[in-house]
Amino acid sequence: MNLVRDRHTLSYAGGRVLVGGSPKRLLRLTDRGALRARALLAGGDITDAVDAALARRLLDAGLAHPSLPPAPHRAGFDIVVPAFGEPPLASLPDAVIVDDGSPEPVAGAAVRLPVNRGPAAARNAGLAATSAPIVAFVDTDVDVSLDTIGRLAAMLDDDPALAAIAPRVLPAGCRLDLGDQQGVVRPGTRTPYVPSTVLVVRRSAVAAVGGFDESLRVGEDVDLVWRLAAAGLTVRYVPELTAVHREPPTRVARLNRSRRYGTSAGPLARRHPDAPLSPRVPTVAAVLLAAAGRPALAFTALAGPALPAVRRMHAAGIPAEQAAGIATAATLVPTANAARWLVQLWSPVLGLLAVRAVRRRNAAALLALGVTLIRRDLVDDIAYGAGVWTGCPRARSLRPLLPGRFSPPRPGGLSMIRHGSVPPSTNRLVSFFRP
Repeated sequence: MNLVRDRHTLSYAGGRVLVGGSPKRLLRLTDRGALRARALLAGGDITDAVDAALARRLLDAGLAHPSLPPAPHRAGFDIVVPAFGEPPLASLPDAVIVDDGSPEPVAGAAVRLPVNRGPAAARNAGLAATSAPIVAFVDTDVDVSLDTIGRLAAMLDDDPALAAIAPRVLPAGCRLDLGDQQGVVRPGTRTPYVPSTVLVVRRSAVAAVGGFDESLRVGEDVDLVWRLAAAGLTVRYVPELTAVHREPPTRVARLNRSRRYGTSAGPLARRHPDAPLSPRVPTVAAVLLAAAGRPALAFTALAGPALPAVRRMHAAGIPAEQAAGIATAATLVPTANAARWLVQLWSPVLGLLAVRAVRRRNAAALLALGVTLIRRDLVDDIAYGAGVWTGCPRARSLRPLLPGRFSPPRPGGLSMIRHGSVPPSTNRLVSFFRP
């Protein structure tokens, strides 16, 4: 396995200071450690245990990513397709099709459940009916090549720390599309989850966390990924490899899908109380203050958490102007997340602010509201929010509806910029990694 430098990773002080990842973090290295890191980030081979430990640190921090394998996995893997009422869209020889109690039997199904039990149960049944160490789950409404699955399996095989890996789901901009930036998947990062539209897993890892939760009809894939992360296992998103999803045929069907996805927020909050499901108070406050025509107070709400990060970066050797630029850029993602969250769940509040801004002819407030509301998928977001409002009372959890005051920082959050530390298992590398 070779590494590829993340396109947002910045290097300072002759390579002894690296800044990047999601959430943002700062890693300081000794001269010798910087030399090794430079070689690894240039695609050099991992030659010994020291290189392996440093590579793992760079991968886990999101400062680097594994390079794509030149060929698919050769040792073989199993493919499981949960189906209800329709055959697979993709042509996948030898795939194990699990008929989830369809009214009419699905052609070619190797396993048939007597009643419909949901996708989680169908995937667990398919897992039990296969034996390969690596298993790919592929939904019926997605077109993916055998080569793509094989290359994902090869990446899984190359890295023993990986438990699961997923490609990008196209078309671009659909609700299942998570963007074009590779990274580790865990709550609070740039990619907090991946769908099971196409998901390649290590059988032993999924078995270790108990498989898919069959009580969940929606969000069972997010739940599995978060349980893997909580167990200390790694899930990776690889947008360089793609699959194409067949979108619902009508606008109404797409909105209904978004609403249904939203109903998973409450049950997920109950199962994962430590996962950040909503933006933090400072960013929500900044958006509301800007929308209320108080730009100075909005700036203060964002600048407060940023100043300690700027001081720490400057103390590590990053020029003050550049540290301020990094901190400013790092506020954009959580602020955008807060704006979208408000649109999804609290549109009436924004509507009242808009009426107030029009009455007072407050140009600053109208500009802030315009930036917040101008989204191509605005109606889709509101439909998702309606699902959240429906699902939270049923799950007896209001966490997704409220700002996450005590939640971990959001993707790109400034308070996550920190000095790298040495894991207890690699204390002998203190001379290379300096906290």
